[in-house]
Formats: sequence, C-alpha cells, structure tokens
Amino acid sequence: MNVFFKQSKIYLFFVLIICMLSCKKSVEDVSPQIDIIEPQEFMQFNALDTLKVKAIIKDDKAKSLSISVYLKNNDQMTVSDVWSGIFQGNYVNLDIRLPMTNRWLPGGEYQLTVAVNDGNQTTWGAKTIIIRAIPKRLAGLVVGVGNMQLCDVYVSDTSFVFEKKYTLQNVEDGVFDYIHSRFISIHSNGVARFYDYPEWVLQKEITNLKKAGTPFRFDKTILYPYFYITNANGFIYAIDKDANIRLSIKTLFSPFKINLANDTWFVLSEYYPEPQTWIELPTMLKNYCFNGKLVDAFNLSPSSWLVIEQKSNGVVLHKYTADNNFISKEHEINQVLYHNGIKFENKIYLVLGQKFYEVNPIYLTLFEVQSSIDWEQLKYEDTGMLLTAVSNNQLFFINSSNFQTVRTLQFSGKIMFYDFLYE
Repeated sequence: MNVFFKQSKIYLFFVLIICMLSCKKSVEDVSPQIDIIEPQEFMQFNALDTLKVKAIIKDDKAKSLSISVYLKNNDQMTVSDVWSGIFQGNYVNLDIRLPMTNRWLPGGEYQLTVAVNDGNQTTWGAKTIIIRAIPKRLAGLVVGVGNMQLCDVYVSDTSFVFEKKYTLQNVEDGVFDYIHSRFISIHSNGVARFYDYPEWVLQKEITNLKKAGTPFRFDKTILYPYFYITNANGFIYAIDKDANIRLSIKTLFSPFKINLANDTWFVLSEYYPEPQTWIELPTMLKNYCFNGKLVDAFNLSPSSWLVIEQKSNGVVLHKYTADNNFISKEHEINQVLYHNGIKFENKIYLVLGQKFYEVNPIYLTLFEVQSSIDWEQLKYEDTGMLLTAVSNNQLFFINSSNFQTVRTLQFSGKIMFYDFLYE
C-alpha cells in the first residue's frame, strides 16, 4: 500500500511539472495582436489608389516585430507590392501608405492583409475592401497576315492605319496580353515568344510546348494575374509578368482546349493518335473518356459545360455535368462543320456551316441569328461592344445587338491572327 502511494505521488509530481511547463510555454508564446484601424471594412478604392493603412500591433513578450502589408484576392494570391518593416520593441503604431500599382486589377473584393512575426509565431489580420476596376481603352489592333510561308505582323492605332512591325516564321497564333503589356507569338515548333509593348522588343521565349511526333494543338487565355498556355506534354502553364512559368497544372494527356469557370479548370485533351477525347477537371481530380472527337466547350453553370462533338456527318451538342461526371447528348445538326464559337454577355454563339446561332443555355437548342456567313476567329471587343470575325483576308466589325456589319478591314493576304491593343 505504501509503495502504491509513493508511486502515485511521484506520478502526480511529474504531471504537475509538465502542466506547469505547458502553462509557462503558452504564456511565453502569445501571438502578436493586430488591430487594423484603416482601411475600414468594405471601403471602396480605385485600382491605382494608394491605401492608407493604420494598425495597432502589440506582443508583450516580443523584443522586435516584423510586419508585412499587402493585398490578396479571394484565391489568397498576393496582387500588390509588399510593404515590410522591422520594429524594435513589443508595440507598433503602424501608419503607412501602400500604393496599388497594377492598372489591370479586376474589380471586386480583396483582403488588405497585415502579417506580423514576433520571432516565434506569425499572425495575420485582414480587412475586406472593394476595388473598382479602371476601364480599359482600345488603343489599336495587331494583325498577322500570311505572306507565302511567312507572317507579316501589322500594328495600328484606332484610326486603323497599319505599320508593319515584323515578319515571323511558322506562326500559328498571336495574342496581346494587355495585363502585362506584351505581344505573344505562338509557333508551330512549340515555341512562344514574348515581346514588350510598345517597344516590340523580344523579351523571352518558352520552348517545348509541342509533344514530339504529334500535331501541335494548343490553347491560351488571359486571366489575372497570369497568361495561361497549354503544353502538349500534359501541362497548363501560368506565365507571370517576367515571362517565367509561375505555376503548372498537370493534365493526364495533351490539353488543347482550356476553360476556367468558378475556380474550376475544364480541359479537353487527347492521346494522339487515339480517337477518344478526354474531359479533364484537374483541380477536381475528375476525368471522362469520350469515344469521339470533341472540339470545343463553353461553361453553362458552376458544374456543367456545353461540349461540342464534330462527326463526319454533322455536329452534336452534349452537356457535361461535373457532379456525376457524366455527358449526355442533347442536340444534333446534320451535314455541317463546326467552325468556332464565342461566349459574351452570358450568351453562347456558334458558327455551324454558313450560319450563326445562339444557343439556348437550358435545352441546348439553336436559334439562327445570321446566315450566309463565313466567320472564323470570333472575338468580342467589350469597350465598343462589337463582335469581330475573320473571313480569309477580311476583318469584320459587327454590332453585337443586331449582328449587322459596321466596318470591314481588308488585307493583302489571309489573316492568320488578330487581337486588340489596350491601354
């Protein structure tokens, strides 16, 4: 009995020591406290404003405090310059200015974030603010015109007086990345070249976008803060302002069509020369093997997409639903070829044969808008609310309300690509 009580006392003694040490540690490791005074919650700013940031930061046990201030979007991505400073002592009355330098910052909610490290722990405080986007202004056009085996690149202002800038070889496409003020040419050997604007000086190139032994199929898109382009070896690259690959999203096979909606990547990919097309949702770890040739896709809702199949005898419209990873046939049009499509102002339009259709987003039926047309490379110029399209060596500007042509530009050769310049 005495032995039992002796062992119990020793056990309790050690338990008390551990508890005391734990309590002492918790007292010593108090996190920094952050009280953001300015800006206030849901204050509104323009994209190039300078933010006044005031905060009280204290940590009774700290000898110094390292502080960083920056802006984050809803994806927790830093979208501003970072202000940082180191202060001696355990109390800081912070009063700084944080300039926002990105003219193309999209409008919406952002988190003004204050991060504090006391040498042991980091604490974050944040206030939600509203950013108002600065409207972009159309500055001109860049057009690639075929010249035998070459491509002449022409640039204009809004008067559409064109000046030849380059002659390039093996060009497949060209795009103006207005977020980073640069022109990007994409070549059949799997190289993307980045040119500064308005200097038009070659900045950098990215190679090996083509998979050896296969036709080069690719897609690209501009989504702040990156330019995205597919790599046929099974990646989607996010290219930053310095033309470096900042992120890479892995796909199972060779991606040739990408679409980002509601933070979900939708990808059409292929395993050449197999006849199947794969639907991939890499961020959701879902994929679907379709026994046929899918050529395009458009988002319908947070979890569904219109998917277009080209058959030898016509076009089929399918609906893919991510929730159950299933594709259903909805509508078939015989004896036509799919040329291209576009989504703008929340409506989807398709060019099938020589007709231009609007798609019913619920039933996926078609309503004929225009006939006797031969439109390729559809784009939407949102500052002027104009639909644009190419037919051989002509560029059409089309009223997006009644779909009547309001202007035509004619070039000496076939238009290989075109894009809008913005400032």
